[in-house]
Amino acid sequence: MRASVLHDLTGGMGVDCMALATHFDTSCYVEQNKDLCHRFSINQELLGPGHINIQHESAKEALAHIKTSDVIYLDPARRNVDHKKIFQFDDCTPNIKPLLSELRKKSQSIMIKASPMIDLSKGLRDLGSVAEIHIISVRNECKEIVFILNNERYTPPTLYCVNLDSLHPPLHGNLTEEKILSIEYCMPKNIILDPNTSILKAGLFKTIGHHYGLSKIAINTHFYTSDKKIKNFPGRQFEIISSLNKKNIKKLLPARKANVITKNYPLSAGELKSQWGLTDGGNYFILGFRNQENEAQCWLTKKID
Repeated sequence: MRASVLHDLTGGMGVDCMALATHFDTSCYVEQNKDLCHRFSINQELLGPGHINIQHESAKEALAHIKTSDVIYLDPARRNVDHKKIFQFDDCTPNIKPLLSELRKKSQSIMIKASPMIDLSKGLRDLGSVAEIHIISVRNECKEIVFILNNERYTPPTLYCVNLDSLHPPLHGNLTEEKILSIEYCMPKNIILDPNTSILKAGLFKTIGHHYGLSKIAINTHFYTSDKKIKNFPGRQFEIISSLNKKNIKKLLPARKANVITKNYPLSAGELKSQWGLTDGGNYFILGFRNQENEAQCWLTKKID
């Protein structure tokens, strides 16, 4: 049986390389910074899964003499010379776009890690044929986007949404199916649901509703609603207490203490808190949004554990 081979062309501190190397017979760490290569050689001896070949050269130089690789991994640097965050592939180092043709010649599978700020549609345009996109959150904060390219016949990429360090089940779908799905828009029922960040980043707005049998508040309001609590829903759920406005807030919320979430609403959460004299905390959540008739509404709710 042929040995499996990994090339990490943007080695850096080597954390990703050491994690991935456990799944391959042979691994190569490539890094153009000599000091980082030295540090990695020490860390590998202390922490590494086994022997990883270290190559002190640029990704472009290494790619030129790779014959073949089962997986090529890249995580382009996302800070410029002024140490400011960047996220477009053109701005990162290395710029992978000029390397794509050669990458596809050398490997059947290419993994590219990108910033959580990247626009997925632009990422797809930049990379061409993409097999999978993995949107990875930790405790509902989107941390990484991973594009997986292969040389098989083009199909719409599958998007995988995960929220690590939570009980949320994963969700997957693709944007072609997302476009043809239908969903009902309606006023809030008994429960309002807020999908996790990975699902919202993926743009699977109708897929999540279809999968769990939910209605949506409005086309541009990414809250959902149901008559009852949904088991194993990948997000937060809120039980409705009452509609809320300036006239009844004193009666319904005398302590003026609540957590505020706004989506597609005229005011930000901070602006709404300031306008109504609210402080954060407690068991209540105020949800502000526009409905399908474009009317701004607020609802007093309690989060369901």
